[in-house]
Amino acid sequence: MDERLETRIKEILETNKTIADKISSDVFWLEKGREALRKFQSYSIDPTFLDSLIEKASSIDGFKEIKDSKDASIAEIREMIFTIVAYCDQNASGKRNYNEYSDFRVIAKAGIRQNDWVKAFLRYKKNDDTIADSAMNAIEYLDQPVTHFGNVSENHRKMIAKNILKIPYDRASFFDSVKNFFVPFSIECRNPDNLGTTLGQILYDKEIMDFWLEKESSSDELESLRYWVYSPGTKASNWENDKENGVMSIGHSNIVDWGTLNSKEEYRIKLQEFHNDSSSHKNDVHAFWQFVHDIKIGDVVYAKDGVSKVIGRGIVQGDYTYDAKKQSFCCSRKVQWTHVDCNYELPDDGAFSMKMLTEITKYSGLVKQIEDYFEEIPSDDSIKPSIIPNQPPPEKLSYTKEDFLDDVFMDESNYDSLIALLERKKNIILQGAPGVGKTWMAKRLAYSMMGEKDESRVQMIQFHQSYSYEDFIMGYRPDGNGFKLKKGPFYDICNIAEENPEKDYFFIIDEINRGNISKIFGELFMLIEKDKRGKKLRLLYNDELFSVPKNLYVIGLMNTADRSIAMIDYALRRRFSFFDVKPAFNSDQFNELREKIANEKYNSLIDCIKGLNKEIAVDETLGEGFCVGHSYFCVEEGDTVDDDWLKSVVEYEIIPLLKEYWFDDPDKVKNWSASLRSSIQ
Repeated sequence: MDERLETRIKEILETNKTIADKISSDVFWLEKGREALRKFQSYSIDPTFLDSLIEKASSIDGFKEIKDSKDASIAEIREMIFTIVAYCDQNASGKRNYNEYSDFRVIAKAGIRQNDWVKAFLRYKKNDDTIADSAMNAIEYLDQPVTHFGNVSENHRKMIAKNILKIPYDRASFFDSVKNFFVPFSIECRNPDNLGTTLGQILYDKEIMDFWLEKESSSDELESLRYWVYSPGTKASNWENDKENGVMSIGHSNIVDWGTLNSKEEYRIKLQEFHNDSSSHKNDVHAFWQFVHDIKIGDVVYAKDGVSKVIGRGIVQGDYTYDAKKQSFCCSRKVQWTHVDCNYELPDDGAFSMKMLTEITKYSGLVKQIEDYFEEIPSDDSIKPSIIPNQPPPEKLSYTKEDFLDDVFMDESNYDSLIALLERKKNIILQGAPGVGKTWMAKRLAYSMMGEKDESRVQMIQFHQSYSYEDFIMGYRPDGNGFKLKKGPFYDICNIAEENPEKDYFFIIDEINRGNISKIFGELFMLIEKDKRGKKLRLLYNDELFSVPKNLYVIGLMNTADRSIAMIDYALRRRFSFFDVKPAFNSDQFNELREKIANEKYNSLIDCIKGLNKEIAVDETLGEGFCVGHSYFCVEEGDTVDDDWLKSVVEYEIIPLLKEYWFDDPDKVKNWSASLRSSIQ
């Protein structure tokens, strides 16, 4: 066993109070979850009725029907399943309504959709063996914790087996292997049912995870559209093959199946062996790694010839594959080529990187230039699609009021008031101090009103002093051959919303008070009013009759602590309702976070911040709009609140903020800085 790993496990056993409590407890730590499962196990369901529920749960529309049903027989089954799920998954819908523990403890942050949980438990009731392994892991653990491991993810189990246990993964014997690994540490739980979660918690310690966790894509990565440029060989020598076969391929030589390697270091070693040198091969390592791990289905890819010419555009449709029979270009992905045989030269002597694969997502201006070009030319319908015919679109995650209350530090009454305000006015501004979570709240507010996480119906922009009507609505822009009329984001979303009146759309404007509102909205400023929605007005540039549809909601975000901004235009105040977003240090959600972190220094710092906010609130030059927000003290999943983390927040986020607030009162800055530093000693 690695000496560092052994030392860390011993430290955890000596210092971690939560683990010590589980070891010494007489009761199973998730007994209420087991009781909920037992109730479901003993409940009788007619087989035909059960099959119909399974079929419903297999689609989003069917699941919504189950979720919203008033039928007593469906509702009773639904409530039993939702209760069990509330003990299984940190992201369970309505967890607060069903989980009876004060700390809302769960088995794991499983990342399984609510409809998939429902489907899994219904199939479990039928003794169906097609349940996904991750869901089955949770069910088996709740049912027989003494013989099953307290984590859910199959991928994580495989990594633990490979990198900690050093054995091939076998689902049936995995927990026995874990127990054998921990034998030298003599861990004996007073209640044997608590052993699985105790060992799981040790393995999920952040420092221990460094020994076994391999790169995985986050949900955010999966949801975000990315843009890539690749070279189909020197002087595009392989372009005809890629175009003909509906693929993108890289790699001049058959070196190795890159998908079998686990780290960039292994990639580098293979390239050094192939080239017989000691070079870092940094660009090729990064390119192969991104090709295998980072490109996702749905991403946009451009084929290039040289460093400035685009010869094709497509949509990625498949995962990484490797063909050992080929001598070159063995690595490929299926692509739906939308445009081929193009000859687009980057304007103004622009040039791509010379690498064989480059992500250009962050270069939004470049992406827009290229996309604008392809909008003007017809797609190549003659190109044979590589996508599977009749493939259903990806399901969107359900998102409810309960999900919002789980994600956002706000109570139910304020949420109801906020929703009512937005529905009544159509336009709202969330205003508050730095760090109160305005941006986080705005998107989730939109999701909760839509009932699902549909990014295609939410658009976000940011105003600034140079932002204009031409950027926002439409205006003439240089295109290399003169000037061309370009449509802006607000024009586009208004048209999309008007074409889909049965759905709600949301337009979020960050830093709304930084722009010149009259200059940006122009003649449309009147049309955003609720009673003017749907009424048409002639646009300035193209003589078009245009309206703002009734199903479009505008959410502005405003930092009340920004001194550089003048008072809000009264015309803006008349058209928007204003909702104060305040620090939520006293909310139930934040108190749960404090309990979860269980760090005395962290608690001391929060108490100090509360005192600081009281002084800021009564300061005549500042006021409540300058109070320090709670999001400075929220931690990412997997992060550890230690001395370094606390010091970083105090020294590099809070104290600089105070220096800006009290620039004319250095003694006050000095005193509060000392108090903050003292709180984490």
